Amino acid sequence: MRNSCKSRFFRDDYLSVTMVAAVRLSGPMAAMSFVGAMNQERFEAWLAECLVPRLQEGDVVILDGSSCHKSAKDREILGSIVIRF
Repeated sequence: MRNSCKSRFFRDDYLSVTMVAAVRLSGPMAAMSFVGAMNQERFEAWLAECLVPRLQEGDVVILDGSSCHKSAKDREILGSIVIRF
């Protein structure tokens, strides 16, 4: 059974907002949000425009198994600053 709030203010149609960010011991960094779901194009934009410019020497990048993390373009973007995969 689906949990939902039924009232005149809430309807079943909604906008999905996705937020992606990196985490350091000092807190979150490279945050980006957009309307809609994550896809390859958006992930590549986040890597190139938000994450890579903020990485510092010694940082470790860990990606989960999502299909949008597995493109040759991702490796190219990260390969410009990361020595090992």
